[in-house]
Amino acid sequence: MRTVIIRMPSEGDFSAQMSSMRSWLDARGCSPSKFDYDSTGETVIVKVEFGEDREAEAFKERFDGTESDFVKPRNLRFRETMEQVCWWRLTAEEIRAEADDFTSKSAR
Repeated sequence: MRTVIIRMPSEGDFSAQMSSMRSWLDARGCSPSKFDYDSTGETVIVKVEFGEDREAEAFKERFDGTESDFVKPRNLRFRETMEQVCWWRLTAEEIRAEADDFTSKSAR
C-alpha cells in the first residue's frame, strides 16, 4: 500500500483539480483504495492510497505529489507546521471512523 499526498493552494479551483484527478484515474483504470482531503485554510491536502506501486508512482509524477512518511520512513521530510497538523488530523479522523464501528462501548 502506497500513499501519495498532493498539496494544493486553497485559492485555486478545487472542484476542477479534483475532477482532473478523477478523470486521470478513470482513463488509466486506476482505483485507489482511499481518497481523502483536508484544508488548513491556505492549503488543501489530498491523500490517495494505492494498492499498486505503478499506479501510485504515475499519480505522484502526474500531480507533483509526495509519498507518505509512514510508507517510506527512510525518506522523512520536514514539513511546515500546518501541513503536519493537517496530516495528523486526517490520521486521527481515520482512527475515529474505525473506532465508531467497534461494538464495545469501552473500546470506542
